[in-house]
Amino acid sequence: MAKGGQSGVGRDAPPRAAAWGDVVVLSACFAIVIAGTVVDLGLIGDGERIPVLNPTLWPAGLGVGLAGVLAAALVALAAAATGGWTKRSAAWHAVIVLLVSVVSAMALSAGFVVNPRFVDTAFVDADRLAVRLGGVVVGTLIIVGGVVVAARPFARLHRAAVRAAQ
Repeated sequence: MAKGGQSGVGRDAPPRAAAWGDVVVLSACFAIVIAGTVVDLGLIGDGERIPVLNPTLWPAGLGVGLAGVLAAALVALAAAATGGWTKRSAAWHAVIVLLVSVVSAMALSAGFVVNPRFVDTAFVDADRLAVRLGGVVVGTLIIVGGVVVAARPFARLHRAAVRAAQ
């Protein structure tokens, strides 16, 4: 048996940290994206409903984004089911999360995500540059959130390694 009375944990085995919290976080993100896609709140303009999301994104664009979030959640679920994060599973998780975050932020800041008719109706008096800068700010927040979510498994591995070394 390894140090601490637990098999598989100690100096000979890589430290692993529980990942159920990561599964919950990614599942919540997936649920929010699904709810936003399905409900798609919109404005009523001139007697017709104008969706917030760009209709040209469905099914391909939103489907790829949802598949990316689902893939990240499945990697986190697999890590949790097998006892925690490994360097390999954390790396795959980081690659998926960062790829989805960067692509989502680029699409948002380029004006592909939000329906142009919605922008024209909701922000009639707004400056186009201000609306575009708002998209860049939200895109930046998406990337920062992606970095935080991608870094969580590595932080857990580091804490587990420090505890195992004590």
